Amino acid sequence: MPRKKAAPEAEAPEVEKTPAKRGVKKDANAEVKKTPVKRSVKKDTKAEAGKKLVIVESPTKAKTLTKILGSRYVVKSSVGHIRDLPKSRLAIDVENGFTPEYILVKGKARLKNELVASAKGASQVLLASDPDREGEAIAWHLAELLDIPPESDCRVRIYEITPSAVKEALSRPEPVNMSKVEAQQARRVLDRLVGYTLSPLLWKKIRRGLSAGRVQSVALALVCEREREIEGFVPREYWNVLVLARAEDGRRYALKVDSFDGKSLVREGKTLLIDSAEFADVVVEEIRRSPLAVTDFKVRETMRDAPAPFKTSTLQQESARRNGMSPRRTMRVAQELFEGVSLPGRGPVGLITYMRTDSLRIAPEAIEKCRGHIAAAYGSAYLPAKPNEHASKGRSQDAHEAIRPTDVEITPQSLEGVLDGDQMKLYSLIWRRFVASQMARARVANATLAVSAGRAGMRQLGETLVFPGWSAAWPIDLKGEPLSPATAGEALDLEDVQREQKFTRPPARYSEAGLVKLLEDEGVGRPSTYATIVETLYDRGYAARGEDRRIQPTQIGRAHV
Repeated sequence: MPRKKAAPEAEAPEVEKTPAKRGVKKDANAEVKKTPVKRSVKKDTKAEAGKKLVIVESPTKAKTLTKILGSRYVVKSSVGHIRDLPKSRLAIDVENGFTPEYILVKGKARLKNELVASAKGASQVLLASDPDREGEAIAWHLAELLDIPPESDCRVRIYEITPSAVKEALSRPEPVNMSKVEAQQARRVLDRLVGYTLSPLLWKKIRRGLSAGRVQSVALALVCEREREIEGFVPREYWNVLVLARAEDGRRYALKVDSFDGKSLVREGKTLLIDSAEFADVVVEEIRRSPLAVTDFKVRETMRDAPAPFKTSTLQQESARRNGMSPRRTMRVAQELFEGVSLPGRGPVGLITYMRTDSLRIAPEAIEKCRGHIAAAYGSAYLPAKPNEHASKGRSQDAHEAIRPTDVEITPQSLEGVLDGDQMKLYSLIWRRFVASQMARARVANATLAVSAGRAGMRQLGETLVFPGWSAAWPIDLKGEPLSPATAGEALDLEDVQREQKFTRPPARYSEAGLVKLLEDEGVGRPSTYATIVETLYDRGYAARGEDRRIQPTQIGRAHV
């Protein structure tokens, strides 16, 4: 996409008409009148002269890298995006290739001047913003501001913040990836065009202050569609018939009627064909007056593959399910773990790899270290003959690894008293899932008991864990309780028979994690945006959390769609 040179670099560029350099000078002077910025910049620049300058987007990451890299480097933060589209106007040249016009983010004139001064005295400038499209765009904007050719070796991508990984990344800088920059720009331009085109229409038709977005509007439409399904749902009556039986030696069984006269009563996983109290009574009476006998008992062993390590969407889903954390909170805590935590005796260490990813790939070195940990901690039986491979589905970019601990030997137990509550919960989740992903398959015994009573047939299912495998590190979901064996033809005593009226239920409203999964399945948004999509719906009053913490559209949201 063609790109327009930046608008005047001032805090209010919408008004400033002078060329960029004069705009910066004027803005810097204005700041100097308030505080003695020039003297502090000169002093700092003199102390920094001749050192390599590394620029990241996060102040926390800057502190961690400073401790890792030592005195030969100067690490500074851009505090996120330093340039963006102005909020007060479209700033997209629709007649000239949809070229965006960027301006300095309000309040960052002083920061920009400091970065320019530091860059002039540095022996080398390395742009180390996050290794994704958004980070690539930040690197390009910084290159533009600092007069660094983006095609030069100025870009550093750090996927895990450990001393070895950081130093390795800094040793092999690359050009800015303009394909990623243009992809980010295209998305930003589309968002702006959709918002500026549809928002005035919403103001006219509903009320002022509403907004539309390329992704948020799709997410809201999905939420509203589910609400219409719920409202239009017509419940169906059905009955369960439950049978409690006992063998001569005391073995007990809890069976559910699933056939009558040799025909299945089950539809859609429910006994929908027992559709009246009258029919339920017929089934109950048949069981009461007929002897119970075992017709079949089967046990079949199955192998369950290890779960995949986390990517962004699955991390958000499991964090919500097991820790009750919202997608936004999950990503905030993950950012903290990625940027670095000070460990006793080791200093600052990034505990996890980059957390915005749709890849399931794991670095070979990390796999080997994990296998060594499994063999030592669990035993050789828990170690598969060769590493497990997990394939990404859908449109994975595979730009970087799955989310994993940077060092598997840093166990959750070793971090007690170091991490806060949410950090510990999330790190434990990531660590256990990663270790489980490289463990041997679990072995499960699936038992099925079939019993007849006259014309009625009934069944009970049970599962038993034969060999834990990966479930030693990550919970496994079993269907039913362990089932005592039985012999075909064996008579059982009837203890009780009950009928239970049921009604089919409408589909549930989406949980936050459920909506994230749906967006991923539908190809809406990216790992970097999942967490913000839901929060945007809340912030703008289009949806609300219900008492069950599920997403419910508001009247404004429904009118929007």
